[in-house]
Amino acid sequence: MKVFFDTSVLVASVVGEHPGHARAVGVARRAAAGQDQGYVAARGLAEAYAVLTTHRIYTFNLAHFRRLAPATLAARVAAP
Repeated sequence: MKVFFDTSVLVASVVGEHPGHARAVGVARRAAAGQDQGYVAARGLAEAYAVLTTHRIYTFNLAHFRRLAPATLAARVAAP
């Protein structure tokens, strides 16, 4: 299945206190495992970064996000 990760899912996947954390992590893990095809827009990455670094409402674990993100994500973002 193709899955599009918007800003809310990206944020929820790395913020343990977020109400949607468990569901977002589950979807991200399926994509990381290759069970689903995960997609994200460059704007979504920028928005998630802005939310996570500007609005210090939640604490987040960036290392956790890197483990969840598939290695091909960087290649897809960098592709012309």
